[in-house]
Amino acid sequence: MPFSSIAIAFTAAVAAIQSPSVMRGPVTPKFAGVYRVASGELSPDSAARGPDVIFNNTVPSNYYAYTGRLQEWVDEGGLFDRQACLRDQINGFDFLYCSEYPDPTGDSGTITITFYDDNRVCGGPPSWPNANCAYVLSGLPLGSATGGQQCWWVAVDLSGGFECPATANEAFRTEGAAPHGRFGWGFLPLQDLTGPWVARGGYKVLYIFNWFDHIAGTFIGCALPQIPLSFAMRMYGPVENSMHYRSGSASWPRPLDTLELLNTTDVSNGGPPETWEVLGPLPGHSYWLLASAAPADRSVLGGQASLLVDMGSVLPGVPIRMPAGALTTALPPALPAEIYVQALETAGPPPRVTAVSNGLFHCF
Repeated sequence: MPFSSIAIAFTAAVAAIQSPSVMRGPVTPKFAGVYRVASGELSPDSAARGPDVIFNNTVPSNYYAYTGRLQEWVDEGGLFDRQACLRDQINGFDFLYCSEYPDPTGDSGTITITFYDDNRVCGGPPSWPNANCAYVLSGLPLGSATGGQQCWWVAVDLSGGFECPATANEAFRTEGAAPHGRFGWGFLPLQDLTGPWVARGGYKVLYIFNWFDHIAGTFIGCALPQIPLSFAMRMYGPVENSMHYRSGSASWPRPLDTLELLNTTDVSNGGPPETWEVLGPLPGHSYWLLASAAPADRSVLGGQASLLVDMGSVLPGVPIRMPAGALTTALPPALPAEIYVQALETAGPPPRVTAVSNGLFHCF
Protein backbone atom coordinates (compact mmCIF):
# COMPACT_ATOMS: atom_id res chain seq x y z
CA MET A 1 0.00 0.00 0.00
CA PRO A 2 1.59 3.35 -1.02
CA PHE A 3 2.42 5.82 1.71
CA SER A 4 0.11 8.49 0.26
CA SER A 5 -2.92 6.24 0.76
CA ILE A 6 -2.29 5.49 4.45
CA ALA A 7 -4.31 8.39 5.79
CA ILE A 8 -6.42 7.94 8.91
CA ALA A 9 -10.19 8.26 8.49
CA PHE A 10 -11.71 10.24 11.34
CA THR A 11 -15.21 10.94 12.51
CA ALA A 12 -16.63 14.26 11.39
CA ALA A 13 -16.05 15.68 14.84
CA VAL A 14 -12.35 14.86 14.73
CA ALA A 15 -11.89 16.24 11.24
CA ALA A 16 -13.47 19.52 12.27
CA ILE A 17 -11.29 19.94 15.35
CA GLN A 18 -7.81 18.67 14.59
CA SER A 19 -5.80 17.55 11.60
CA PRO A 20 -5.24 13.81 11.40
CA SER A 21 -1.90 12.34 12.35
CA VAL A 22 0.25 10.73 9.70
CA MET A 23 1.19 7.08 9.46
CA ARG A 24 4.77 6.53 8.38
CA GLY A 25 6.80 3.49 7.47
CA PRO A 26 9.16 3.05 10.45
CA VAL A 27 12.72 1.86 10.65
CA THR A 28 13.45 -1.40 12.47
CA PRO A 29 12.90 -0.91 16.23
CA LYS A 30 15.85 -1.15 18.60
CA PHE A 31 15.66 -2.47 22.15
CA ALA A 32 15.81 0.54 24.47
CA GLY A 33 16.07 -1.57 27.63
CA VAL A 34 14.07 -2.62 30.68
CA TYR A 35 12.30 0.19 32.50
CA ARG A 36 11.90 -0.67 36.18
CA VAL A 37 9.13 1.43 37.64
CA ALA A 38 10.37 0.68 41.16
CA SER A 39 13.61 2.58 40.47
CA GLY A 40 12.54 4.79 37.56
CA GLU A 41 15.56 3.64 35.58
CA LEU A 42 16.13 2.18 32.13
CA SER A 43 18.72 -0.62 32.07
CA PRO A 44 19.78 -3.47 29.76
CA ASP A 45 19.05 -6.16 32.37
CA SER A 46 16.33 -8.80 32.15
CA ALA A 47 12.82 -8.04 33.41
CA ALA A 48 11.08 -9.78 36.32
CA ARG A 49 7.50 -10.07 35.09
CA GLY A 50 5.05 -12.69 33.94
CA PRO A 51 5.42 -15.60 33.55
CA ASP A 52 2.09 -15.50 31.70
CA VAL A 53 1.29 -13.35 28.66
CA ILE A 54 -2.27 -12.09 29.15
CA PHE A 55 -2.56 -9.89 26.04
CA ASN A 56 -0.46 -9.81 22.88
CA ASN A 57 -0.97 -7.37 20.03
CA THR A 58 2.50 -7.41 18.49
CA VAL A 59 2.18 -8.88 14.99
CA PRO A 60 4.32 -6.23 13.28
CA SER A 61 3.40 -3.80 10.54
CA ASN A 62 5.45 -1.28 8.59
CA TYR A 63 3.86 1.79 10.13
CA TYR A 64 3.62 3.99 13.16
CA ALA A 65 1.38 6.97 13.88
CA TYR A 66 1.92 10.15 15.84
CA THR A 67 -0.03 13.09 17.16
CA GLY A 68 0.83 16.13 19.29
CA ARG A 69 2.18 16.38 22.81
CA LEU A 70 -0.24 15.60 25.66
CA GLN A 71 -2.64 13.89 23.26
CA GLU A 72 -3.68 10.48 24.58
CA TRP A 73 -4.64 7.73 22.19
CA VAL A 74 -6.54 4.90 23.91
CA ASP A 75 -6.55 1.55 22.14
CA GLU A 76 -8.63 -1.47 23.13
CA GLY A 77 -8.32 -5.19 23.73
CA GLY A 78 -9.77 -8.03 25.76
CA LEU A 79 -8.59 -9.97 28.80
CA PHE A 80 -9.76 -13.55 29.22
CA ASP A 81 -11.44 -14.44 32.52
CA ARG A 82 -8.56 -16.41 34.05
CA GLN A 83 -9.84 -15.99 37.61
CA ALA A 84 -13.21 -16.97 39.10
CA CYS A 85 -13.55 -13.44 40.49
CA LEU A 86 -13.23 -11.94 36.97
CA ARG A 87 -10.19 -9.80 37.70
CA ASP A 88 -6.53 -9.93 36.78
CA GLN A 89 -3.24 -8.14 37.26
CA ILE A 90 -0.61 -6.64 34.95
CA ASN A 91 2.94 -7.08 36.24
CA GLY A 92 4.77 -5.90 33.14
CA PHE A 93 4.31 -4.86 29.54
CA ASP A 94 6.17 -4.24 26.29
CA PHE A 95 5.39 -1.35 23.98
CA LEU A 96 6.93 -0.05 20.77
CA TYR A 97 7.05 3.52 19.54
CA CYS A 98 8.80 5.72 17.01
CA SER A 99 9.88 9.35 17.15
CA GLU A 100 11.22 12.07 14.88
CA TYR A 101 11.67 14.51 17.76
CA PRO A 102 15.32 15.70 17.98
CA ASP A 103 17.03 14.10 20.98
CA PRO A 104 20.75 14.96 21.18
CA THR A 105 21.13 13.31 24.62
CA GLY A 106 19.29 10.11 23.73
CA ASP A 107 17.20 10.19 26.90
CA SER A 108 14.92 13.23 26.78
CA GLY A 109 11.64 11.42 26.14
CA THR A 110 8.72 11.05 28.55
CA ILE A 111 5.75 8.84 27.70
CA THR A 112 2.86 8.00 30.02
CA ILE A 113 1.20 4.60 29.54
CA THR A 114 -2.28 4.28 31.05
CA PHE A 115 -4.51 1.26 31.70
CA TYR A 116 -8.32 1.29 32.04
CA ASP A 117 -10.29 -1.86 32.84
CA ASP A 118 -13.36 -0.69 30.90
CA ASN A 119 -13.39 0.95 27.47
CA ARG A 120 -16.25 1.93 25.17
CA VAL A 121 -15.95 1.60 21.42
CA CYS A 122 -15.84 5.12 20.00
CA GLY A 123 -16.27 6.63 23.45
CA GLY A 124 -13.26 5.60 25.46
CA PRO A 125 -12.94 4.73 29.14
CA PRO A 126 -15.93 5.93 31.21
CA SER A 127 -13.49 6.84 33.99
CA TRP A 128 -11.26 9.07 31.83
CA PRO A 129 -9.05 10.91 32.80
CA ASN A 130 -8.81 8.66 35.87
CA ALA A 131 -6.98 5.49 34.86
CA ASN A 132 -6.75 2.33 36.93
CA CYS A 133 -2.99 2.73 36.58
CA ALA A 134 -0.72 5.30 34.94
CA TYR A 135 3.04 4.98 34.50
CA VAL A 136 5.15 8.04 33.67
CA LEU A 137 8.25 6.68 31.92
CA SER A 138 11.05 9.25 31.72
CA GLY A 139 14.53 9.14 30.23
CA LEU A 140 13.39 7.37 27.06
CA PRO A 141 15.16 7.79 23.70
CA LEU A 142 13.40 9.68 20.90
CA GLY A 143 14.60 10.61 17.40
CA SER A 144 18.21 11.16 16.40
CA ALA A 145 20.07 14.33 17.35
CA THR A 146 18.84 15.95 14.13
CA GLY A 147 15.31 14.54 14.21
CA GLY A 148 15.87 11.41 12.17
CA GLN A 149 13.29 8.70 12.69
CA GLN A 150 14.11 6.11 15.34
CA CYS A 151 11.91 3.32 16.68
CA TRP A 152 12.19 1.67 20.07
CA TRP A 153 10.97 -1.33 22.03
CA VAL A 154 10.72 -0.88 25.81
CA ALA A 155 10.15 -3.70 28.32
CA VAL A 156 8.48 -2.35 31.47
CA ASP A 157 8.87 -4.19 34.78
CA LEU A 158 6.17 -3.46 37.40
CA SER A 159 7.42 -5.90 40.04
CA GLY A 160 8.07 -4.78 43.58
CA GLY A 161 4.69 -3.24 44.37
CA PHE A 162 3.85 -1.35 41.18
CA GLU A 163 1.65 -3.95 39.54
CA CYS A 164 -1.73 -2.93 38.14
CA PRO A 165 -3.55 -3.03 40.49
CA ALA A 166 -1.12 -2.88 43.42
CA THR A 167 -3.37 -3.19 46.49
CA ALA A 168 -6.11 -5.57 47.64
CA ASN A 169 -8.84 -2.93 47.56
CA GLU A 170 -8.36 -2.30 43.83
CA ALA A 171 -9.43 -4.50 40.93
CA PHE A 172 -8.72 -4.69 37.20
CA ARG A 173 -11.82 -6.32 35.74
CA THR A 174 -11.63 -8.82 32.87
CA GLU A 175 -14.08 -9.26 30.00
CA GLY A 176 -16.79 -10.97 32.04
CA ALA A 177 -16.99 -8.13 34.57
CA ALA A 178 -16.09 -4.98 32.62
CA PRO A 179 -19.40 -3.39 31.54
CA HIS A 180 -18.24 -2.97 27.94
CA GLY A 181 -16.16 -6.16 27.81
CA ARG A 182 -12.89 -4.53 26.80
CA PHE A 183 -9.99 -2.77 28.49
CA GLY A 184 -8.18 0.30 27.22
CA TRP A 185 -4.55 1.30 27.26
CA GLY A 186 -3.34 4.77 26.45
CA PHE A 187 -0.23 6.26 24.84
CA LEU A 188 0.42 9.82 26.04
CA PRO A 189 3.68 11.50 24.89
CA LEU A 190 5.08 14.65 26.45
CA GLN A 191 6.67 15.69 23.15
CA ASP A 192 5.60 16.05 19.52
CA LEU A 193 6.42 13.74 16.59
CA THR A 194 6.24 10.66 18.80
CA GLY A 195 3.73 7.85 18.59
CA PRO A 196 3.00 4.12 18.89
CA TRP A 197 4.08 1.41 16.51
CA VAL A 198 1.12 -0.07 14.64
CA ALA A 199 0.46 -3.81 15.00
CA ARG A 200 -2.30 -6.42 15.06
CA GLY A 201 -3.20 -9.83 16.48
CA GLY A 202 -4.59 -8.95 19.92
CA TYR A 203 -7.72 -10.48 21.45
CA LYS A 204 -10.87 -8.34 20.92
CA VAL A 205 -8.94 -5.62 19.09
CA LEU A 206 -11.29 -3.62 16.86
CA TYR A 207 -8.76 -1.47 14.97
CA ILE A 208 -10.24 1.74 16.29
CA PHE A 209 -8.90 4.08 18.95
CA ASN A 210 -10.13 6.99 21.04
CA TRP A 211 -8.44 10.40 21.13
CA PHE A 212 -8.29 12.61 24.24
CA ASP A 213 -6.70 16.05 24.60
CA HIS A 214 -5.09 16.48 28.03
CA ILE A 215 -4.42 20.17 27.42
CA ALA A 216 -8.11 20.99 26.99
CA GLY A 217 -9.35 18.02 29.04
CA THR A 218 -11.68 16.87 26.28
CA PHE A 219 -12.58 13.83 24.18
CA ILE A 220 -11.82 14.65 20.56
CA GLY A 221 -13.31 11.58 18.93
CA CYS A 222 -12.49 8.14 17.62
CA ALA A 223 -10.36 7.20 14.66
CA LEU A 224 -10.31 4.22 12.33
CA PRO A 225 -7.21 3.47 10.24
CA GLN A 226 -7.88 2.38 6.67
CA ILE A 227 -5.72 -0.66 7.36
CA PRO A 228 -6.76 -3.24 10.02
CA LEU A 229 -4.14 -2.39 12.61
CA SER A 230 -3.90 -1.05 16.15
CA PHE A 231 -1.06 -0.22 18.57
CA ALA A 232 1.68 -2.63 19.66
CA MET A 233 1.30 -3.85 23.25
CA ARG A 234 2.15 -7.06 25.10
CA MET A 235 0.95 -7.44 28.71
CA TYR A 236 2.23 -9.89 31.31
CA GLY A 237 0.60 -11.31 34.43
CA PRO A 238 1.35 -13.74 37.26
CA VAL A 239 0.52 -17.42 37.17
CA GLU A 240 -3.20 -18.07 37.12
CA ASN A 241 -5.08 -17.07 40.28
CA SER A 242 -2.12 -15.52 42.10
CA MET A 243 -2.30 -11.72 42.29
CA HIS A 244 0.26 -9.76 44.29
CA TYR A 245 -0.74 -6.92 46.59
CA ARG A 246 0.94 -4.56 49.03
CA SER A 247 0.02 -1.95 51.61
CA GLY A 248 -1.75 1.13 50.28
CA SER A 249 -0.35 3.30 53.06
CA ALA A 250 1.85 6.28 52.31
CA SER A 251 4.30 4.66 54.77
CA TRP A 252 4.88 1.72 52.41
CA PRO A 253 7.41 0.22 52.16
CA ARG A 254 8.03 -0.07 55.88
CA PRO A 255 11.51 -1.19 57.07
CA LEU A 256 10.64 -4.90 57.34
CA ASP A 257 8.59 -5.07 54.10
CA THR A 258 11.48 -6.76 52.31
CA LEU A 259 10.40 -10.30 51.34
CA GLU A 260 8.98 -11.29 47.96
CA LEU A 261 6.40 -14.09 47.99
CA LEU A 262 5.17 -15.71 44.79
CA ASN A 263 3.52 -18.80 43.38
CA THR A 264 5.47 -20.94 40.97
CA THR A 265 2.33 -22.86 39.92
CA ASP A 266 -1.29 -22.00 39.11
CA VAL A 267 -3.54 -22.00 42.17
CA SER A 268 -6.77 -24.01 42.26
CA ASN A 269 -8.79 -25.78 44.93
CA GLY A 270 -9.01 -29.54 44.78
CA GLY A 271 -6.37 -29.72 42.06
CA PRO A 272 -2.68 -30.64 41.95
CA PRO A 273 -0.29 -29.27 44.59
CA GLU A 274 0.64 -25.59 44.47
CA THR A 275 3.89 -23.99 45.59
CA TRP A 276 4.34 -20.75 47.54
CA GLU A 277 7.94 -19.56 47.62
CA VAL A 278 9.95 -16.79 49.27
CA LEU A 279 12.70 -15.52 46.99
CA GLY A 280 16.19 -15.59 48.47
CA PRO A 281 15.54 -17.21 51.87
CA LEU A 282 18.36 -16.68 54.38
CA PRO A 283 20.19 -19.51 56.15
CA GLY A 284 19.38 -19.72 59.84
CA HIS A 285 15.96 -18.08 59.44
CA SER A 286 12.51 -19.65 59.57
CA TYR A 287 9.61 -18.86 57.24
CA TRP A 288 5.88 -19.07 57.86
CA LEU A 289 2.77 -18.64 55.73
CA LEU A 290 -0.27 -16.78 57.06
CA ALA A 291 -3.60 -17.42 55.30
CA SER A 292 -6.90 -15.64 55.86
CA ALA A 293 -10.31 -15.22 54.29
CA ALA A 294 -9.94 -11.43 54.33
CA PRO A 295 -7.19 -8.89 53.66
CA ALA A 296 -5.82 -6.28 56.03
CA ASP A 297 -3.62 -3.21 55.74
CA ARG A 298 -2.17 -2.50 59.16
CA SER A 299 1.05 -1.15 60.55
CA VAL A 300 2.53 -3.60 63.11
CA LEU A 301 5.71 -4.11 65.12
CA GLY A 302 5.89 -0.46 66.06
CA GLY A 303 5.44 0.74 62.49
CA GLN A 304 8.21 -1.52 61.17
CA ALA A 305 6.07 -3.90 59.08
CA SER A 306 2.83 -4.16 57.09
CA LEU A 307 0.29 -6.83 58.07
CA LEU A 308 -1.70 -7.72 54.95
CA VAL A 309 -3.98 -10.54 56.17
CA ASP A 310 -6.86 -10.27 58.64
CA MET A 311 -5.85 -12.22 61.74
CA GLY A 312 -9.51 -12.40 62.78
CA SER A 313 -10.29 -14.54 59.72
CA VAL A 314 -7.28 -16.85 59.60
CA LEU A 315 -7.70 -20.37 58.27
CA PRO A 316 -7.19 -23.48 60.45
CA GLY A 317 -3.59 -24.55 60.96
CA VAL A 318 -2.11 -21.09 60.38
CA PRO A 319 0.76 -20.18 60.51
CA ILE A 320 2.17 -22.91 58.28
CA ARG A 321 5.89 -23.59 58.29
CA MET A 322 7.69 -23.06 54.96
CA PRO A 323 10.84 -25.24 55.01
CA ALA A 324 13.69 -23.35 53.32
CA GLY A 325 11.16 -20.65 52.40
CA ALA A 326 8.87 -22.85 50.28
CA LEU A 327 5.58 -24.67 50.80
CA THR A 328 4.08 -27.19 48.39
CA THR A 329 0.62 -28.50 49.22
CA ALA A 330 -2.71 -29.27 47.58
CA LEU A 331 -5.62 -27.06 48.56
CA PRO A 332 -8.82 -28.76 49.75
CA PRO A 333 -11.90 -28.59 47.50
CA ALA A 334 -13.92 -26.56 50.03
CA LEU A 335 -12.43 -23.11 50.58
CA PRO A 336 -13.66 -19.56 51.16
CA ALA A 337 -14.35 -17.60 47.98
CA GLU A 338 -11.22 -15.55 48.61
CA ILE A 339 -7.91 -16.34 50.33
CA TYR A 340 -5.16 -13.86 51.20
CA VAL A 341 -1.68 -15.06 52.18
CA GLN A 342 1.53 -13.45 53.46
CA ALA A 343 4.91 -14.83 54.50
CA LEU A 344 6.88 -14.02 57.65
CA GLU A 345 10.58 -14.46 58.33
CA THR A 346 11.68 -15.11 61.91
CA ALA A 347 14.98 -15.54 63.72
CA GLY A 348 15.91 -16.37 67.27
CA PRO A 349 15.76 -17.49 69.99
CA PRO A 350 13.93 -15.67 71.25
CA PRO A 351 11.74 -15.79 68.08
CA ARG A 352 11.30 -12.41 66.46
CA VAL A 353 9.92 -11.27 63.09
CA THR A 354 12.76 -10.05 60.88
CA ALA A 355 10.89 -9.52 57.58
CA VAL A 356 7.44 -9.75 55.98
CA SER A 357 6.36 -10.23 52.38
CA ASN A 358 3.85 -8.85 49.94
CA GLY A 359 0.43 -10.48 49.96
CA LEU A 360 -1.00 -12.92 47.43
CA PHE A 361 -4.72 -13.02 46.58
CA HIS A 362 -6.48 -16.19 45.39
CA CYS A 363 -10.17 -16.52 44.48
CA PHE A 364 -12.28 -19.63 43.88
